[in-house]
Amino acid sequence: MKPIRSKSRSTPNMDMHKKGEMPEKFLIKKNKSILPFFTPYDSEFFPPEGEIIEEYSIDKARVKIVKQKDLERYFYFLDPPEFHLKTSEIKNILLEFLGKKPIESEITKRYRDGLGILEIFFKDENLEDVFIDSKNPRVYVYHKKYGLMDTNIIFNEKDLKRIAIKLREISGRPFDEGIPIIHLSIGKVRVVGIRYPFSFSGIGYAFRIHEKKAWTIPKLIDKKMFDLKTGALMSLLVESFSTILITGPRGAGKTSLLSALLFEVPKTERIIIIEDTAELPISEMIRAGYRVEHVRISAWESEYEMSAEDAFRASLRLGESFLVVGEVRGPETKVLFEAMRVGAAGNTVMGTIHGASAEDVYDRIVNEIGVPPASFKATDFIISVNRLRAGSVIKKIRRLIEIKEVKKNWVKSPVLEKGFLDICKYDRKKDSWKILNLEESDAIERILFKNGWEFREFLTELDVRKKFLRACIKKKILEPVSYSKVKSLYYSLVEEGHSGVEALNLIFKSKMDVLKKLLEK
Repeated sequence: MKPIRSKSRSTPNMDMHKKGEMPEKFLIKKNKSILPFFTPYDSEFFPPEGEIIEEYSIDKARVKIVKQKDLERYFYFLDPPEFHLKTSEIKNILLEFLGKKPIESEITKRYRDGLGILEIFFKDENLEDVFIDSKNPRVYVYHKKYGLMDTNIIFNEKDLKRIAIKLREISGRPFDEGIPIIHLSIGKVRVVGIRYPFSFSGIGYAFRIHEKKAWTIPKLIDKKMFDLKTGALMSLLVESFSTILITGPRGAGKTSLLSALLFEVPKTERIIIIEDTAELPISEMIRAGYRVEHVRISAWESEYEMSAEDAFRASLRLGESFLVVGEVRGPETKVLFEAMRVGAAGNTVMGTIHGASAEDVYDRIVNEIGVPPASFKATDFIISVNRLRAGSVIKKIRRLIEIKEVKKNWVKSPVLEKGFLDICKYDRKKDSWKILNLEESDAIERILFKNGWEFREFLTELDVRKKFLRACIKKKILEPVSYSKVKSLYYSLVEEGHSGVEALNLIFKSKMDVLKKLLEK
């Protein structure tokens, strides 16, 4: 059934709700003329024609993914509770807005305290971005599984101005023709707004939804981002205090992988995490027993204006620590790499950087940012990740593409002087990974020396970690706190003199239900 469209927008008059004038179960979907004044009036109430290929809930809202006939993009249909209100519920919401009743409705809270219907999009863990272009007020989204999609939510000029007012209220900063750009963070969402004269006309918004989900290596293996042996190798590299940069394009899973590697850091280490926007799983790390100092290096949504370079220098003076940088990207990188080169950055450094490969990272850090090549050598490994097509134009998968070691025997350029060594390569056709050149690796040689191992002992340790990860996946021990507990038990058993295999058997195969008791604590 098609919705009845009103020629002009009308705000419900409170007198309309007198008993007997409207049936109590009259739904908004049957008549847009009674839509509450604050909701996006021009939205479409029914999905387009096509096949519904997936359907799920976000709180009380429903989402339908529609494959439309003869169209390249899928359609994201949002059916929120405000499109199903009874007339009595509309009356209560209006009274709440007027301050004549205590606020109880989630809808009222969403529009009064937040960004209205957009708040539902922000709660969808499947979304990475929400966009409203200045030339087209229809909301469209970037879905992790289905890519770019139009939605049925359409704003008018008043709706867009209402968002602008709310952003000015939250940030305390101007957003007008004199200053036509605003950017701020609201919880897990980074917002950028533009308007005339920066845009040719109208107001546009981009909302980047930062993932708060905490990942672990077994969880990413379960999602097929890489395999068991690659996960075991990365675990060993982190625990051995290797300096690691994770690179890849936007949305490829850099932060997710960095999040997972954090839970491989030994709990004997203090960790300093440096970010401009809070993305890494600090609360989960603290619950898992880590000691973490969380440092903010910039924040354009507040009056805090310390330069990134000064913040880095201050962070490096916070004490001997495992240093994690949310994103390496600006002039402050020189401070970081110089500290790494002279050993002033603590035990090791991990971070993410935009790029396509190890060669791309070198070009950006040395040629664009200006870090001396000698300082770049402080990097031990560069891990590249990417988002690939999954057999069609629309669906995407995330994969670890390669791990390369930065060797130390080159003078001017690792690209020209074979300064990069392949350690892991992804086979796109087979969707599999191969570990390479471990015996030729200088970094692995340093790990052997630190641990007093022969190479065969390194391979044995790699195999034990592989078995540990397989057991965690089989037992569904994927979340950070439970995974961290099991890791701690494993290491305590090894410290007591058990071999790695014996420790695994005691944890996962013992009749004493050691694992069950541990996870019940």
